[in-house]
Amino acid sequence: MADTTGHTPLPWTIGRGRRWITSGEVDIARIHDVSKIGEAEAVANARLIASAPELLEALEATAEYIRGHGR
Repeated sequence: MADTTGHTPLPWTIGRGRRWITSGEVDIARIHDVSKIGEAEAVANARLIASAPELLEALEATAEYIRGHGR
């Protein structure tokens, strides 16, 4: 099945200093200037961003389930 989501192909992972989100060799995003939030929060934010495609998939599956059960 073709990817119709429009986002960068999976998997998204955390790399280079735990502040970069990558897809293979492609950088997707970077957590900048952690001086205001601290390293732990920066890593947590990177993990959240990296999990976005899986979160979207779970949300879409849940919405489909609800639609199919008349709620």
